[in-house]
Amino acid sequence: MNIFRAQNVSGLAEIRMKYLREDFPDMTTAQAAQIKAKLPRYYSDHLNCDFFAYLAEEGGKIIGSAFLTVRELPPNPNFPSGRVGTVLNVFTEASHRR
Repeated sequence: MNIFRAQNVSGLAEIRMKYLREDFPDMTTAQAAQIKAKLPRYYSDHLNCDFFAYLAEEGGKIIGSAFLTVRELPPNPNFPSGRVGTVLNVFTEASHRR
């Protein structure tokens, strides 16, 4: 697994859409198109700043992903820096699952 670099956001968008199609089977074609159209700007603005993509590849093809978003909240005793993360989009291609 490695941190995704910005050179190929289309691969990142594709793995995100595969995840969403599985997690939201009732998502319409129009919804999917609208989401996919917004992903390049989101990645451009956030990738490797407050959004990190960890990808598994086989033969140069992305077969799995895990995303991390980081945000800053008011500090508290559990998070003195105020920085908290959320893991999302944990996905593996069906052919690579056990």
